[in-house]
Amino acid sequence: MCELKEGNPVFFNNAPAGAICRTAMPPDFMAYVRYLMNNQQPNNRQRLVSEIIKNNCLSVQQLMYLLTYVELETEKVKTIREACPHIVNKEDLPQLASELKYQSAKDAVLEIAVSCKKDGALLGCRTPSPPDVLAEWWEKMQSVNTDSKRLELVKQQAPTVCLTYNQLRNTLRIFELDAERLDAAAVLIPRCIEKSRAGELLDLFVMPTYRKEYQALYKKLLQTP
Repeated sequence: MCELKEGNPVFFNNAPAGAICRTAMPPDFMAYVRYLMNNQQPNNRQRLVSEIIKNNCLSVQQLMYLLTYVELETEKVKTIREACPHIVNKEDLPQLASELKYQSAKDAVLEIAVSCKKDGALLGCRTPSPPDVLAEWWEKMQSVNTDSKRLELVKQQAPTVCLTYNQLRNTLRIFELDAERLDAAAVLIPRCIEKSRAGELLDLFVMPTYRKEYQALYKKLLQTP
C-alpha cells in the first residue's frame, strides 16, 4: 500500500492496472492505515484517505472505516464516488448510506451505488482473469446438468471476468445447445480482450439458423466500443 519515509507516506499501486479489483486490502494493510492516521496531523488525514482509495482495492467495510477520517458529509460522498472503481463488493455500497446523517447525502450515495455497480459490469477488459478464477467458474458450469443453468452462471460471473479468445472459446464449448451458446456469446464477447477474433467462434454453432444469428451478433458487437 505505502511505506512511511521520514514521517511521510510513500504510496505504491496495489490496485491491478486495467483489471477488476477482486481482493480487498489484507488486515495488516488496514492495521498500517491506522498507524499512518495516528501519525498524521488531522488536516492531512483526508489527503491520506484519498491516496489510499486511489491506489488500493477496498471492501465496503474498509471504506466505511476510512470515512471516519473525513469530516464533511459532502466530502464523504465525494470519497465514496472516487473509491467506486476499486470496491470489491459493490453490491454492499448501499450500506454506506446508513453512516451518513443528511438525507441528501444518503440519496447521493444510493445513486452512486447503482451507477457504480453498472459501471463495474461494463468495465472494459485489458488483461485476462487469473486461471484459478476461471477454472473454478468452468468447474461450476460443468457440474450443472442444463444449459439454462450454465447460462445463469455466465450472467452472474461475466461482470467480474476477462477472457482471452481461447478462454472464451473453451467457455462456450461447455454449452450443448446453440440457443444458450448464442446467448452466452452475447454476454461474454464484450469481456474478451481479443474481441476481434470472436468471428472464429462461428464453427461452434451447428444449426444454420444460429450460425447466421451469430454472424449478425458478432458484427454488432464488433462495432461496440
